[in-house]
Parts: sequence; C-alpha cells; structure tokens
Amino acid sequence: FADKGLFELSAFSLEYNKDSVIHQVKKIIGNYPGLQFFQLLSKHQSNTIFYPENDVLFLNSNSLNELSNRIHSCKVLITLNSGTHALAAAVQRFGNKFEHYCLLPKKDYGWIIESKKFVFPNINYIEC
Repeated sequence: FADKGLFELSAFSLEYNKDSVIHQVKKIIGNYPGLQFFQLLSKHQSNTIFYPENDVLFLNSNSLNELSNRIHSCKVLITLNSGTHALAAAVQRFGNKFEHYCLLPKKDYGWIIESKKFVFPNINYIEC
C-alpha cells in the first residue's frame, strides 16, 4: 500500500456530521491526484460513514495485525477520532512517515485540541 491512500470513517464516542466528513475526505483526497484510496471496513466498526464516490474501493481488515500492516505501509491515512487513529499514531513510531489526517467534529474540536485528549504528534487535525 506504499502508493495507496486509506481511510477509516467510524467512531464510537463522538458524533460526526456525515456531510461534513464526506466533504473533508473529498478535499483531502483531492490533494493527492492519481493516488488510489481505499475505505477500510471491519465488522468491529461503530457508526461507520460510507464514502459515496465510485472511485474509492472498499477493503476489509479482518485482524488488528492486518490493519496495522496496511496502515504502516500506506502513503496517506484519513481517520475520525477513533481506535484506528490511536493505532496509527503508534504505528508511525515504527518508521513510515505517512500523512495522517484526523477529522474532529466542530463542536468538540476546541476542547479536544486544548486538553490534548488523544492528540498525537505528526497528525493533521481538521475541524469538520
């Protein structure tokens, strides 16, 4: 996945506006013309937002090891504030400096950033 982009759009504890998330994902993907993106899916996800565009493929991750390997080898990762977001922050410490974007709901953005609640280095936090 070294020349691929991944995104995982599920979150358990925060409420997201679906249209806002889709808009931000489109914007980020637009910054990487020619890069194929995959939406990561798993049976363990909660409140998944499905990306509606046909140019994105779906990819199932069946284990934590498989998910970690895919994250480690990708070029770009987009997440909500979720377990995948925290896992990716840990995975980055193993050397692959992929671009990581984490979307945060507009109503929660301020307090999350100020309190550093699951805010990690080398991640681009975007209000949506």
